[in-house]
Amino acid sequence: MIFFISFSCVFDIKNNGDAFLNIVENNQFKSLIHLALKFRASTDEILKAFLSSKLSKEKQENEDLRIRNQKLEEGLTMKNSELVKYDNELKKFLYEKEKIIEQISLDEQKKLNDLQQSYLEREGKFLKESEFEKKSLVEKYERTLNELQKKNENFSFVNNELSEAK
Repeated sequence: MIFFISFSCVFDIKNNGDAFLNIVENNQFKSLIHLALKFRASTDEILKAFLSSKLSKEKQENEDLRIRNQKLEEGLTMKNSELVKYDNELKKFLYEKEKIIEQISLDEQKKLNDLQQSYLEREGKFLKESEFEKKSLVEKYERTLNELQKKNENFSFVNNELSEAK
């Protein structure tokens, strides 16, 4: 047994101006209405009232959206100004950081140069002192050597005289 079901759309206009749009299921036993939409004839007054209410509703929605848009634009402007402010502060901090790093680098370079200068001065002073000390030691050595040579000559001369006298 095979059943065939079909659907149809029926638009029925009555004499009083009302109309019905029906979705109808037709099978071999009966016709069932699944959906019925009723359309009423409109008078000028009803149509104006409907359109007026629709227009006022749309105007209200438009005004609400305009106010919301204005608030969003104000918020965006405020956030944008904050962004510019924070960006400027960030640039300022980065500039100050670079400046501080450069100053620290210059200070450390100056300390290094001062240490090198101090080292060179101490080295020069040490060299002068050691040169002076070396010179005085050499002079002392030469004097002592000359004195010892003179004493040696005197002892040799005395020794020779004593050897001859014997």
